[in-house]
Formats: sequence, structure tokens, C-alpha cells
Amino acid sequence: MIPKTKPYRNKAYLRWVVSNPCCVCGTDNEVQSHHIIGHGTSGMALKSDDRLSCSLCHTHHVELHIQGHQTFDKKYSQMRQPAQLHFVNLTLGRARIQKKLSSELIAEARELIK
Repeated sequence: MIPKTKPYRNKAYLRWVVSNPCCVCGTDNEVQSHHIIGHGTSGMALKSDDRLSCSLCHTHHVELHIQGHQTFDKKYSQMRQPAQLHFVNLTLGRARIQKKLSSELIAEARELIK
């Protein structure tokens, strides 16, 4: 039996995520933290690790949940990557530059979404 690891939780990091503009349109109005879905990073009724989040405005967050992650990922894909993966990597890059997470935590998070 493989032991389950608890997902990383950090309220201060999530507050920082929502202080960033929407990854889709760049607005800073009604920005919310979106935890990545559909890429093997969460379980039934479980949110993914807080490091696997990105900033989305209310409009794009609702769009993702209504249309589904596959449609959203395809519509906003960047650099041949599904949109959510691209946006999380972008957020992790900002976190590294602004020293919001340690290099080790960022490396672990990137391993989770490989």
C-alpha cells in the first residue's frame, strides 16, 4: 500500500496568488485562486496542492468550471502546454523571483505536474 501524502497548504501563498493579475486576461478585478484540475493532481472531492494554483478573474474561473478543464485548457493553451499547466508554471516562476516559495517547494510542485 502506498502512503498518501498530504497536499501542501499555505494561506499566505494563496493570498499572494490572488494579488497577481488574471493569467488569461490580465485584469486585477475579482481575482481568485484556482487549483489545477484534471491533470492527475487531486482526488475525488479534494483540491490539489496550493502550489498548483494560479490567478484567474471571476469570469475565467467560472468559465473553466462550467465548460470543463479540457475545453479551457485547449482554448487558452500556451506554448503547446494545456493552459492550466502553463499558468501554474508561470505563477511558480513569479513565486521564485519574488521569493514566495523556496526553490525546493517549487521543484517539488513542478514534479507533480510533469
